[in-house]
Amino acid sequence: MSKISIVADDTCVTVDGVGKVFAMDNFPADVHAVHYDTVTSTGQVEYKDISKDNEDITSLSDYQAYVDVWNATQTVEENAEEIQEAEIAARTAEEDAKWENRTWVQKRKDQYAKMGNQFEMMYDDAKNGTTVWIDSIEAVKTAVPKE
Repeated sequence: MSKISIVADDTCVTVDGVGKVFAMDNFPADVHAVHYDTVTSTGQVEYKDISKDNEDITSLSDYQAYVDVWNATQTVEENAEEIQEAEIAARTAEEDAKWENRTWVQKRKDQYAKMGNQFEMMYDDAKNGTTVWIDSIEAVKTAVPKE
C-alpha cells in the first residue's frame, strides 16, 4: 500500500486507486476526509468546517479500522476470483478429458461433419468418374481407426 484516502460522506476507502464503499460507523462526525501515504508516513485530516485547518498526521492509527475493512473485502474478492479461476480451469480440464475420451464413433462423426455435403460429393464422383468421396471417407477411417 502507499496512498490511502477515506472520504466519510462518500463512505469510501480508496487504497492505491481502488475504492470500496462500505459503512463507516463511528467515523468522526467533524472529519470530511483522511489522506495518508504509507511510504512517507504522512497525511492530512480534512475537516468539514472549512474554517478549521487541515491536520497533519504521521500515523493512520485512528483510522486504521477502515483500512482493515478495505483489506478484508479485498482479500475476499481476491479469494473469490481465485476460486472462480480454479472452477473454470477444472471445468476446462473436465471438458478436455471428455473431448479426448470420445469413442472412435464420435470422433469419426466429427470428421465426417467437416467434409461437408457428402451426397453432393457422391453425385460429383458419379458424374465425373472421380473418387473424392471414397478418398475422404478412407482418410477419416485412417485418421480415426476403430478402437
